[in-house]
Amino acid sequence: ILPYLKDLGHGPGVQVTLLWVAPEERAGMPTRTVSRHLEAARAQLAAHEVAVTLAVRRGDAVQKILAVAKVDAVDLIALTTHGASDPSGTTMGGTTEQVLYGSHLPILIVPSGGAKEATPPQLRRIIVPLDGSPASDLVMPLARLLALERKIPVTIVNILTGPEEIKYQYEDLEGRFVEGG
Repeated sequence: ILPYLKDLGHGPGVQVTLLWVAPEERAGMPTRTVSRHLEAARAQLAAHEVAVTLAVRRGDAVQKILAVAKVDAVDLIALTTHGASDPSGTTMGGTTEQVLYGSHLPILIVPSGGAKEATPPQLRRIIVPLDGSPASDLVMPLARLLALERKIPVTIVNILTGPEEIKYQYEDLEGRFVEGG
């Protein structure tokens, strides 16, 4: 996930917290190993002018991630999956899924293989699927911010499930996006 944080984590007032959560049953985990890993990650981000704080917690990963997000008043949670898949081929792990459904914050989820690419990832286009519900519209301000900061296009996809939804006008979406609504 570090390549994504290098891109998203710099700028005035931006602070990245690298959080390591160790389960209680791994209480004997060498502290030096964790410290070296976090310090190496901090150094990688610092080389790209990203301000970083480190945090280590013990306990349930989901509870600790959500607690740190709340206490630190974060704006975005960035997670990577561990690549474990269920029989249906789904690769989002239990922790990632529980954080996704347990948080009201925007969440960046990077598949386990996605952050290991040799070239740094670049945001070149954003797709925003909307279904007409107020909840789906909540992504608009973040998409607008990313698009304006990076001067990249946004594709808004209106998900229609029946003929009665065709009344949802594209022009209305475009107006709200351009005006920041």
